[in-house]
Amino acid sequence: MSIEFLYFRDCPGYEAAFALLTQVLREEKVEEEILKIEVPGPEASAEFRFIGSPSIRVDGTDLEGSDAEAELGFGWRCRYYAESEPEQSRAVPSADLIRRRLRERSTR
Repeated sequence: MSIEFLYFRDCPGYEAAFALLTQVLREEKVEEEILKIEVPGPEASAEFRFIGSPSIRVDGTDLEGSDAEAELGFGWRCRYYAESEPEQSRAVPSADLIRRRLRERSTR
């Protein structure tokens, strides 16, 4: 299983999202290394298939599903998740969303 975390530094939610991702991986006993990718600038959005900061992909598929790229398009922007943590900004996906995607990918 591959896990990618894409972000840019000026996005206020990326640190909390990364902390939550590492927490969920630990709780789920997933020992895969996270490939942390800092997208260097707007011109690299398409090259990195970057749909906003932070983005998490498991085995190349975005947390919000395989249609997320087509729906959101590539771009240099802060990302907001439909399913987010109640105490966090919408830039932090919910732990349940992360768990579901990890479990889906581990059963394949």
